[in-house]
Amino acid sequence: MHWPPDKKPFALFLDCADSRVPIEIVFDHGFGDLFVTRIAGNVACSENIGSLEFGTRILGAQVLCVLGHTECGAVNATMQGDEVPGQISGSRRSAKPGRQKKN
Repeated sequence: MHWPPDKKPFALFLDCADSRVPIEIVFDHGFGDLFVTRIAGNVACSENIGSLEFGTRILGAQVLCVLGHTECGAVNATMQGDEVPGQISGSRRSAKPGRQKKN
């Protein structure tokens, strides 16, 4: 695998952790072109926001795209109020206001 000498992404992505959405392939770009941060359900926690800030302020990316998809397991579990194990419950707390608005 060949790595570019430096990172100069022109775009940032907040994307779901779902492996069925490979950003570089979907947008036909190579390593170093895009700065991607992933989290189940696209709930932006402070770590993801910090990564996006790094991508704009330090790496100089000019575009921010929040990319969702249909049939997201994390979103479906949150909307249904299902119990989830471990640390994923932290993301679920962040998404709870959206669930309350729907009900």
